[in-house]
Amino acid sequence: MSDAIDLLCPKEGAQVSRTIGEYDFDRILHAAMDYRGDITLVLRSGESVLGYLFAVDPVCVDLFVKDSPEKRRVRIAEIDTLIFSGRDTAA
Repeated sequence: MSDAIDLLCPKEGAQVSRTIGEYDFDRILHAAMDYRGDITLVLRSGESVLGYLFAVDPVCVDLFVKDSPEKRRVRIAEIDTLIFSGRDTAA
């Protein structure tokens, strides 16, 4: 478990790097799906993708890209860091 973030109840502004380990990173991805705010995925390529995460499977995540009608599928292996960048509207 990571000391830097509560894996079950992440807060706005929290960021998690893949270096916490695959098990904890998977838990964070699922917590991000339950989070009612936008997240930012920083990819290994350096690209950042901002949006609302709505699905996680063993290989990919799906999100609605902010301010766009686009849905985007991102391979989990390409994610370097996840940031809880938007306010959780359910908190």
